[in-house]
Amino acid sequence: MKLSMIIAATGVLFLGLAAGVYALPGLSMDAALSVPVPSGYYADNTKAGVGGAVNAFAGLPLLPLKLGGRVAYNRFGHKFGDGSTSYLEIVPSVRYGFGLPLGLLSFFGQFGVGVYRWKSETKILGYHKKTSDTNYGFSAGIGANVLNLMVMPMYQVLFDDDKTSYFTFNVGLSF
Repeated sequence: MKLSMIIAATGVLFLGLAAGVYALPGLSMDAALSVPVPSGYYADNTKAGVGGAVNAFAGLPLLPLKLGGRVAYNRFGHKFGDGSTSYLEIVPSVRYGFGLPLGLLSFFGQFGVGVYRWKSETKILGYHKKTSDTNYGFSAGIGANVLNLMVMPMYQVLFDDDKTSYFTFNVGLSF
């Protein structure tokens, strides 16, 4: 129930901000589908998954530095047994853009530190376990915009005892 409320609130926020993007030249947004791929020790028990993200940033129109954040949901499958682990990311971020002025092609770097809420459910041979927790972590990525198409690989690291880390490959639309 809480997750559906968060998704609904994110959708309403996205639509409201998307309308304002065209009115305010210093505001930018993008929405993307992602393929999260585990790395490091986390890849030993986890398979690639599916996810989605919304990034929103504000800044002065002629300055390349923008402040904003990322809200994302990523879900991974387990290699052993039946189950999955999902992450809700809420990450305040900084984005630095560079490229040709008013050009069709631009590049950017993005870095943020925030909260990662995860839930895991495992089913193996009749054994069923549910766990959840909240950890801090950081994300860093580089991306490109071509017209309204955005491509951005990102790397996430959680500050937990399991050394959780994963890549997300994001493709979406910029507004």
